[in-house]
Amino acid sequence: MPKVPAGMVDKAGGYAAEGDDDKSDLKRVRGWSVITAGFCLELIGAGLSFPVLPYFALQDLGGKATHLGMMAGFFSLSQAVGAGVFGALSDAIGRKPLILNAFVIAGCGWLLTSLAPSINWLIAARGLAGISGGSIPFMQAITCDMSVATDRASMLALVGASVGLATIIGPAAAALLEAYLGLNRRLILAASGGFGLTAFLIGYWFFVESHPQERRRRQQSLYNNNSNKTLAPYDDAEAAIPLCGGRGAWEGISCVGVSLCCLGKLLTMLCFAVMPATYPALLRDSFGFGDIELGLILFFGGVVGAMTQLCVLTHLMHIAGPHGLVVIGATLLGFGLALEPPLAAALGFQAHLMAVLAFSVGVAILLPGFANLVSLYSTEAHQGWAQGILNSSRACALILGYMCAGVLYDKLGPTWPYLLGGVMALCGGAAAYAAHLLATPVVAIESIEKKSSKGVATVARRVMKAHGLCRC
Repeated sequence: MPKVPAGMVDKAGGYAAEGDDDKSDLKRVRGWSVITAGFCLELIGAGLSFPVLPYFALQDLGGKATHLGMMAGFFSLSQAVGAGVFGALSDAIGRKPLILNAFVIAGCGWLLTSLAPSINWLIAARGLAGISGGSIPFMQAITCDMSVATDRASMLALVGASVGLATIIGPAAAALLEAYLGLNRRLILAASGGFGLTAFLIGYWFFVESHPQERRRRQQSLYNNNSNKTLAPYDDAEAAIPLCGGRGAWEGISCVGVSLCCLGKLLTMLCFAVMPATYPALLRDSFGFGDIELGLILFFGGVVGAMTQLCVLTHLMHIAGPHGLVVIGATLLGFGLALEPPLAAALGFQAHLMAVLAFSVGVAILLPGFANLVSLYSTEAHQGWAQGILNSSRACALILGYMCAGVLYDKLGPTWPYLLGGVMALCGGAAAYAAHLLATPVVAIESIEKKSSKGVATVARRVMKAHGLCRC
């Protein structure tokens, strides 16, 4: 692996220096846990829609698998634009206004979705809902702001566990609301909007900005106004590390590392897109299942994912390193997806569920895995941009993946989209490993592996201590 330039080991730390006292550490952790609570609420609202939205489109509005792909594709197209633009903007104006914007747009988007009278309205509503870029890239950037490099993987794992929590509580609650309380799908989708707006109120009143003015990247031209077009320098010495051979907006970023991370994210998300685009149809065609059964399967996958992130992920990174962690996740994701249709056809539902288990573990590893990996190739002044461009890659993959998966399923059956998705995941893991071989990190990976906390449990104890819930 290329040698890390001298003086970079402690430069990409995060919200506070390594030597912060306990009081400032507790303040930092308390602020992070407050916005994480709002983030969880918004995701639980989205989780309510997971088992409901596909069948709302297929049964209530008369759509097909192709329409599911179009709906998800337009949503991802909006996110691809929003995540890149607003992620970079958050480096200049702060994280708070943009994550609040994401919460509001998510809430209003679900309310518009619940009112959809036709499949075309539904597709348009989901497209508008994605324009904020989603809350995940901003939450990842906030976590990078509020963590030192040695704790970053563990804190990102807790963010990933929040996503897992949403896929546990949301789908299970939707199944219960529909099966036992008789709520129709429109009311459940409207409730999703209520959760997003509640998250906005929590963030507005209680979240303190994580990216202070003195650490923000200036939004300026790469060039001065003089005639010789000399590249404009940065005032911040940390942002002036010439990793890309240039100055200005690209300083402090390893272009090769970020590019390979984005390529790996794009390829693995092409694999992931097959599931939301076609899995409801696969369950219907293979087992005759509907939205209640889908909700229970998503509940199972969410439990597996959350347990992976809370109990396994950090220890696995100690063994395999940040690049090896992504390779393991991509391998599980690819093989799990590729085996789902043949196991369903040959061995029945129990064997099929084992493939879903492998897929869920792979997703749980890759969400924080890629976020942690790309943070190693950019300084704190560029974390919003790096996380935003990573999630733009994700959204671009979902645009193509959703649409192609739906069409392939309708035309060729379930085998081909699932097999091709598995191959894409393995290629994504190879791209992440190529970053290990070819790119120069901003953070000394060896230092992180030696000094990092003992896992998510350590960070969780710090969160509880910050709120007076324990004396540990």
